[in-house]
Amino acid sequence: CAGARLRRFYVWWALVGAAWLLSLPIVTAIASVCPGYTRHRVVVVVTALVQTAALGVFAALFAGKAARAFHEASTVGDGDADLGAGRGGLSSGPKLRVAGVKVRVD
Repeated sequence: CAGARLRRFYVWWALVGAAWLLSLPIVTAIASVCPGYTRHRVVVVVTALVQTAALGVFAALFAGKAARAFHEASTVGDGDADLGAGRGGLSSGPKLRVAGVKVRVD
């Protein structure tokens, strides 16, 4: 079911995003028990590893197989669908197609 795949995508996105945002304060708190001359190195190395891992997971989420549900939900058919914006909203402007991406111009 597309809804379940989309929900799973959002759960992974939220979990990885929360871990990424919380990593610096957590690593800094843990590094506070390290000797003063190693704190900076510990924070930099661990934070760099966490950021690399998070960016890898984000890349997989948005570009890999897991992105299928996101792409299905984020595209609007051939671009003629009304997005429910009402008068003068998103559906009123001309459409452009740039490198396969639909863009509306208001």
